[in-house]
Amino acid sequence: MKDSASKTDFSEVEVVHLVIFIFFSVLPNLVFSQGQQLFGAHCARCHAPIEIKRRLGEDWMGRSADQLFFSTRTKMPVESPGSLSQDQYLEIMDYMLDVADIERPNFPLSIDNLSQITLNSVKRSFSDNREVPWKNFAGELNAQ
Repeated sequence: MKDSASKTDFSEVEVVHLVIFIFFSVLPNLVFSQGQQLFGAHCARCHAPIEIKRRLGEDWMGRSADQLFFSTRTKMPVESPGSLSQDQYLEIMDYMLDVADIERPNFPLSIDNLSQITLNSVKRSFSDNREVPWKNFAGELNAQ
């Protein structure tokens, strides 16, 4: 009689399939983007993503991405402005635009195409702060 608690043996093919599944479906969700990693290393000690979203939304709409790039490169990080490579600043800027839900063309950011991008189109999502009036909730009249 076989013990029901005995371990199951997997074939090499099943193990390979499991490793491939984990590699392509689980790990990418755990890996941060290059821009997010750079932001964490060079910007996050002074700036939070929610602040970046607010600043871009309030101060940068209608302006070009090359203006934002120049400002960021010449002023940040505050203790050593211009100390990162051009590619690192582009990665951080790409992350900041993503955090701020700013629509951009379907091509990678480069120094050559920054002037073609205007920061004026904000993506809409369910997280937008829109007023939703409440009429009734649990039998009581409520309003926002």
